[in-house]
Order: sequence, then structure tokens, then C-alpha cells
Amino acid sequence: MGTLVLVRHAETLWNKVGKFQGQKDLPLSKDGIIQAKSLAAYFESWAIDIIVSSDLKRASNTAELIAKPHNLMVKPEPRLREFSFGVWEGLTRQQVITKYSELYQRRKTDINTEIPGGETASQMLDRVKDWLSDISNSDFQCVLAVSHGGTIRAILAAILNIEINKCYPFKLDNCGFSIVQWQKQTDDIEFQIAAVNCLSKIIPTK
Repeated sequence: MGTLVLVRHAETLWNKVGKFQGQKDLPLSKDGIIQAKSLAAYFESWAIDIIVSSDLKRASNTAELIAKPHNLMVKPEPRLREFSFGVWEGLTRQQVITKYSELYQRRKTDINTEIPGGETASQMLDRVKDWLSDISNSDFQCVLAVSHGGTIRAILAAILNIEINKCYPFKLDNCGFSIVQWQKQTDDIEFQIAAVNCLSKIIPTK
């Protein structure tokens, strides 16, 4: 049996003000660095075989702090990037609702609605399913992956075989982590979601 730990990256300044980040490459805020260091201390005693990360700075910076006590190199993984939100990136939700009202309402009911310059749910699911297949067919016992809220929801949706928007009720805090276990069967891989958004209450935010 293998264990996959899915970590949402620590806080950025855009998280604080509620802007769509998407694939904009933003670093951690000062509070985010404190959060990531606290999470790294928590994971210090874990037996982790490999640490992978979205190649965006907010994820890779978080992963590097977790990896340091384990003397592991972080493996960058573009398939773990956040949704590309195209023209919405850099805008708050209210700004999107004001400027792209019809598109926003359509996407709420159909997540495959294409945002100009962005990515559909189908495209996101294709890349995370491809990555999940690689991981579950590996010989690793414990994989820690640092990614993004939308991406982690997409992974959970892929495992549950449901639409991504049905995973929106999952609260995923900065530095919260979720645990998935997998087991190889004769002709298939069996997944079990063991926990969602752990540890958020003990991660400092100031």
C-alpha cells in the first residue's frame, strides 16, 4: 500500500486579498514562510520517499522547506500546477463577477466553460489523472506532493470519479494536507481518501 500526502502551498499575498492566482508565479508571503516552516517541523519525523511539487514558486518554496530536514531534492512537476484562469488571474472574485458576469455564472454551472486564455476542467483532469497514474504505479511507499487548491480538488474528483465542482465544498486551507492511500489490485489500482485538510488549525497565520 502506498500513501500520497497532498499539501496545499502556504499563503501568498494574493491569497490574503482573494485574487485568482492561477498560474501566475507568486512567492510566499512572510506569513506563508512561517506557515511552511511550521508544517516542515510537523513532517520532520515522517518517512517520506519522495517530495514532488508544482513548479510554481508558492508550491516549490513550500516543498523545499518541507524537504530540507529529509535531505531530499524536490522534484518539479508541471502537471501539479493550479488551474490556468486566463484573463481572470490577478482579479478578485468580485472583480470577475463585475467584469465577466455572464462567463462567471456559466462556469459555476459548467466548469468546462472556457475562460479566455485559461484551462477547462477536462484539461485539468487529464493532467492530474496522468500524474496520479504514474505515482500509483510506482514503488514509492510515501509520496508528499505540494500543489494548489484547485489541483487537489481535481485529484480528489478523479479518485471519486465525479465532476471537479462537486469537490468545491472541501475546504482546503493554505498548508492544509490531505491523505490518499492506494493499493495495487490484480487489474486495477484501488484508492481510499483517508483525510482532507488536516492540521489547518495549528498552522500559524501571523
